[in-house]
Amino acid sequence: MATHSADHEYLLPPEVADLLRCSDRTLARMRAEGSGPRYHKSRGRILYPRALVHEWVSQNIVTPPRTFS
Repeated sequence: MATHSADHEYLLPPEVADLLRCSDRTLARMRAEGSGPRYHKSRGRILYPRALVHEWVSQNIVTPPRTFS
C-alpha cells in the first residue's frame, strides 16, 4: 500500500519491486550498490517517492545498438 504525505506519494520496497518486475532481494541489492531509484530512509523505513521511481525508469531506457547488414 502506498503511503502519502503532504507533498509526495511514497511506495514501499515491495511495491517498487513489483513495478520494476524484480525481486525484493534484487531491489535491496540495487539500493546497496546505489544503482536503483533514489529513496528516503526514515525511522528504519525505506520509502520511494513515486515520481523519482518513474523518473529513474525513464532515464534508464536502453536503445538497442544498430545492426548493419
